[in-house]
Amino acid sequence: MPQRLVLVAKVKSPHLGSTLRAALPVFLERGWEVLGEPGLEEAWAQAGLDPARLHIELDLGAGDAPADLCLVLGGDGTLLYAARRVGLRGTPEQTQELAQALQSALLEVATKRPGGPSWSPGQSAGPPDTPGHGDHSTAW
Repeated sequence: MPQRLVLVAKVKSPHLGSTLRAALPVFLERGWEVLGEPGLEEAWAQAGLDPARLHIELDLGAGDAPADLCLVLGGDGTLLYAARRVGLRGTPEQTQELAQALQSALLEVATKRPGGPSWSPGQSAGPPDTPGHGDHSTAW
């Protein structure tokens, strides 16, 4: 039986497609089954991912064996929503190799996102752009 990933995401995010494009191949290449709620199909298609690899389920696999991992893409509200939906199904196990691959993929997306606001991940992870101390909009 393949490992199962429950994907919970803020489907209205304009960056969801690019984030899926960077993060999901790590799982798909390893044969993971991806379960998601209705609404993810558009971002999945924007990411150029095979539609047959996304299994839409209203209960996010609650009737079956617990998922091996839940990936939450969004903010605090999305995380709380995911915790309510899948948080009481057991503790997921995660290999070090998978964790490192996912971290690398997401870091690449965060640091290469063009045109983000001054507080975006790309801004905070990039090289310093504040010339000196003082009250500058680029200073954190």
